[in-house]
Amino acid sequence: MRSSIGLGFGCGMGAGGSWTPKRLGSSLALWLRADKGVSLNGSSVTAWADLSGNGRDFSQGTASKQPTINATGLGGRPAVVFDGVNDIVSAAGLSALTTSADTFIVMQLANDPPTQGFGACWQIASTNNNEDYVPFHIGRTVYCGIFSTARKTVSPIGSAGYFASPRIFAVYSRAADWRLSTDGVERFATATNTVRSAGTITLGSDPEIAYPFHGRGAEVIIASPSLSDAQR
Repeated sequence: MRSSIGLGFGCGMGAGGSWTPKRLGSSLALWLRADKGVSLNGSSVTAWADLSGNGRDFSQGTASKQPTINATGLGGRPAVVFDGVNDIVSAAGLSALTTSADTFIVMQLANDPPTQGFGACWQIASTNNNEDYVPFHIGRTVYCGIFSTARKTVSPIGSAGYFASPRIFAVYSRAADWRLSTDGVERFATATNTVRSAGTITLGSDPEIAYPFHGRGAEVIIASPSLSDAQR
């Protein structure tokens, strides 16, 4: 998967490149990018529009929980900055994505290992907390179960400091196939998987603020049905 804002990971196009996620057609379920569709109150982010055309817009009406924008915050490009305390934006509308889905997040942690919060960049609300997207946790272990009924435990990725640089974090979820990669390198795979989704999605933390994200996000893409290997 290319990062359409072109952060130079070797899998992205430059900012002037012609490729965008819109070329995924009906498979494009969600697309956020920090240089478009962001509504501000000063530097605070009140809303983050879904550019896919599906209307899965994110928002935060409580001023104390609003992330901020940094015009050059990630790879010299705009980024939405989460404070590691209680910044969070949420949206609804992914309950229909139950057959397969690929998720891509261009993100960077403020510190690796973290000195604030645990680094829960993504959460899909569920009753048993399985469907969380946690790129970082105690001991640098990755706990992740996005679009799955079971959370996976992945050994620490890279050495300390790895996630303090911009990364493309990706999860692929299909029946009997769940994979996690960073910057196009597969880090974990299992043939044991049941796909599941839920209605409410949040960026910055889970709804209970148990695992706040301390870092920056520049782009989020969800494709459903899951993409072919060639499309990725």
